[in-house]
Amino acid sequence: MALGFYFTLWWHFLVLIMLIMLGSGLVSFTFKRFPSWVILIVSGLVGLIYSIVVDAVSLTILIVPICIVFSLIPILFAKFAVLLKEKEQQIKQNNG
Repeated sequence: MALGFYFTLWWHFLVLIMLIMLGSGLVSFTFKRFPSWVILIVSGLVGLIYSIVVDAVSLTILIVPICIVFSLIPILFAKFAVLLKEKEQQIKQNNG
């Protein structure tokens, strides 16, 4: 019961997390040489701005790290996908 009440009040936080994951994954996959730490700092700033807008400044200590961690997950997946793509191209060149 309480969990459903929490999600009805803070549904926009889940949307924010999904948008952060989508954006950080797209940026790190599209721009391969873009530094990951810049994306993480921007995600943290988005979390800070979100906590100020929602008037949850006391929860900033939780919101900012959550935004950073959920931004790091797609960055790692994108970097791994780029690595696998490069390895596949090397194997094709060596065999071809």
